[in-house]
Amino acid sequence: MKLAALTHVSTRTDSTGASLLSFRPRRPFPYRAGQFGLWIVGASARPFTIASAPTDEFIQLGTRLHTESRIKRGLSSLRPGDTIRLLGPFGRIAPADDGGPVVYVAQGIGITPARALIRARSRRNQTLIHVGAPYFRDELEPLVDTAFYPAGRDDLAAALTTVVPAAGEAHYVVAGNTTFVTETSQALRELGAAPDRIHADGFIGLTDHASNSAAAPRNGELRRISEALE
Repeated sequence: MKLAALTHVSTRTDSTGASLLSFRPRRPFPYRAGQFGLWIVGASARPFTIASAPTDEFIQLGTRLHTESRIKRGLSSLRPGDTIRLLGPFGRIAPADDGGPVVYVAQGIGITPARALIRARSRRNQTLIHVGAPYFRDELEPLVDTAFYPAGRDDLAAALTTVVPAAGEAHYVVAGNTTFVTETSQALRELGAAPDRIHADGFIGLTDHASNSAAAPRNGELRRISEALE
């Protein structure tokens, strides 16, 4: 874990309303795809996924900037050359790169861990199921073999029923709010996915703050962050 200074390079907002902020670290900042950090902008701090792959030119944060939280206002006001800090990395959502298929099931802006992982994998055999606003669709769809965009709960169930039986010994990466992660992980198990091949990340700040087993990896890391800042 380290505290890094990042220089803002650019902010790009796509047609779906998702913003991708790019930063250049002043010193090397090693991390693994799918990890997250505590992003510190002025006096505000919040955990966000590192949305880039380790081989990308910049360290990137993907989010929606239309909310009125203090840190979102701070991110929105950044200009090229401004400096923020990043504490981390934390997290362990990445599946083993054993050559097998990977299925990403993401909710809304929970697509950011999947974005990093998809960009980091050198080979295809990847399936994306993205519920809610299709953030980063134009970028990610060409990088996966198949993509589904369920409009609601029934469509998600249908997509999972189609994908899981055909995926064999796939790894599953599930990211979204903790309710979504819990329910989707349960559905995957009921369809025959092995529990040790489900890699779940319940995001603090995405609608609910429930404390459950699916969210435990990130919640545990947040406790470590709090201790580090004391």
